[in-house]
Amino acid sequence: GTAGYHVGDSPHRGTQQVLTEHGIQCEGYSRQLTKADMHQDKTWIIGMDDSNMQNIQRLGVSHPKFFKLLGFAESSIAPADLNVPDPYYNGNFEYVYQLVLSGCEGLLEEIKQEAQL
Repeated sequence: GTAGYHVGDSPHRGTQQVLTEHGIQCEGYSRQLTKADMHQDKTWIIGMDDSNMQNIQRLGVSHPKFFKLLGFAESSIAPADLNVPDPYYNGNFEYVYQLVLSGCEGLLEEIKQEAQL
């Protein structure tokens, strides 16, 4: 994440439930993005919403692979502003899962194409 609100926490129980329903194990925890993360040449820096993008820019380091996740999603599913809504506020964890899945699938295709260059 880009803010320190939940550093060290497991994913929200709603997220865990949706992941379980889709057969995905999640044993991770949150950590805050640091300036050091921005110096890894092979790393992609992906923001979920405008707030993430602004917080990342405030680190003061430019990065060649800095994008919003839903820029890689199918246009038919992505909201116009390309912001992933926070399901914590509306409980729509399945919708957010579908958005993130579409974005990740598109990002994976981009990474595969880049690797073939």
